[in-house]
Amino acid sequence: MSEFHTNAKVVCVDATPLPINVSGAVRTEFSFPGGFLEEGAVYCVTRVSASSDGNAGLFLAGIQVIYRGFEIAWNSQRFRLVHSRGVRCCLSDSLGAAESAPTPGLSPTSIQATPS
Repeated sequence: MSEFHTNAKVVCVDATPLPINVSGAVRTEFSFPGGFLEEGAVYCVTRVSASSDGNAGLFLAGIQVIYRGFEIAWNSQRFRLVHSRGVRCCLSDSLGAAESAPTPGLSPTSIQATPS
């Protein structure tokens, strides 16, 4: 079972633009409407999916990776869990069904943490 879960806080440890693990893909087929990852930045996980390479795929609040018009997950190898006792991420309801659409004004620094 993956250690990553919805509402987990993760820190980026690998913001290298390439490789992006999509077989046969080229960099120009991707877009990053919320900007690219920043090493050391903390993000909130909105959804976890299985990945063909055996790692978890992570969908993050406010920072999407779009491949040929579809949102795909970030590879979990780029992240480590942030272990905080008594703190959880608060996600806006607007992230529900429209997760693949960019959320104006939402960035990793605008996500608020509140005591659980």
